[in-house]
Amino acid sequence: MRVIILTAALPLILALTGVAPAASPVITLSVASPLALVELVVAALAVALLLRLIKFPASWMFGAMIASSVLHGAGWVDGGVPPWVRSVALVGIGALIGSRFARMRPKVLLGHINAALGSFAIAIAISGVFVALIALTTQVRFSDVVVAFAPGAMDAMLALALTLHIDPIFVGAHHLSRFVFVTIATPGIVHLFGRTQDDVDD
Repeated sequence: MRVIILTAALPLILALTGVAPAASPVITLSVASPLALVELVVAALAVALLLRLIKFPASWMFGAMIASSVLHGAGWVDGGVPPWVRSVALVGIGALIGSRFARMRPKVLLGHINAALGSFAIAIAISGVFVALIALTTQVRFSDVVVAFAPGAMDAMLALALTLHIDPIFVGAHHLSRFVFVTIATPGIVHLFGRTQDDVDD
């Protein structure tokens, strides 16, 4: 429900409120040379596999981002992928997100709709409080803060950021920190407040 509502509603809301462009701006980006593209791919795969070995969240996505940041930041690579590759990548991310609904029966989806909408409402309320605090106390663009704090999946929010021309590094860093915190905090929370295995078996 979060994926469907956020990806459908956020672009419309941001465009109607004027904090995100309703039309894509014209951006001229240089295309990297074939050798530079090979270097990018090799570095991205190497870092992603390393992150995957240490069970880092979203290792494929952040491996590519880290490798590209280092290579571009150091000046070893100039330019990016061709526009058609970016389009194919966005279509691929969208197809991956949609595939999560494979083999899900409508009865199962409807059976969880109330809990899904309830948890979504709570998540939006909590996110809204922090979005308001950040927007009022910093100079960060409101649209960036909204997408960064949106309680959606990382791949969906990064695809949304790219589509809306919002800084994907800013958005990705916030979602990564959320995932890391949840990964660290969840076992402790379950240990403190969860039921013991004996109670569950009974």
